[in-house]
Amino acid sequence: MKRQYISIFRFISQILFVSLFVIGLISFKSLMIFIILISVILGPLFCGWMCFVGFYQDVCRYIGKFIKREAFEPSEKVQRFLKYSRYLILLGSITVGGIFLFPNKAWGSFSGLLKGHIVVNLALYFMIFLGFLSLFTKRFFCRYLCPIGAKQGLYSLARPLTINRSDSCISCSLCSKECPMRIPVDKTNSLANPSCINCFKCIEVCPNNSLKIGVRNYLKP
Repeated sequence: MKRQYISIFRFISQILFVSLFVIGLISFKSLMIFIILISVILGPLFCGWMCFVGFYQDVCRYIGKFIKREAFEPSEKVQRFLKYSRYLILLGSITVGGIFLFPNKAWGSFSGLLKGHIVVNLALYFMIFLGFLSLFTKRFFCRYLCPIGAKQGLYSLARPLTINRSDSCISCSLCSKECPMRIPVDKTNSLANPSCINCFKCIEVCPNNSLKIGVRNYLKP
């Protein structure tokens, strides 16, 4: 696969999965099993290639490049704390009723809530706000707020397939700069970071083809 086509295939995948998600509403349990299996083997591929919220943020950021070419990034000091925020949200969600431990029950409750106009309006306002935020940031919701992404990341901690960095790396740091999840890719030999969403943008921008998908080396982090 040529590197320049990765974004195109990811974009098409996101559109197709929006349709699959609608179909999956009929059988939500089967859809969740499919997503979990992918996460365990390949990592959070759902987040990078399938999630419609991620797709929405990517589209907004693409539009935002015409307003502000460089995305806003929090300082390194702030980032060290913020990167754990979505896990705290996941922990809070589990504590309050365990809704993410039992997604089928959560979906039933969620479907019931959608019948209320207040919840629908709040969701709409949030998506509008998220769209505005995404004009100037890269995947803010995925990085700091999404408990589903946090859970997918935890599933992927022992994944056998990942992105490996070879010795041909010239330390240009383009991969780290391009990463929407702000992972220091250029300092990692085997990218098994739970924040990685497998968007493969690091592979796209690597000028020396030093990043490739392969079997994870557990002895060389």
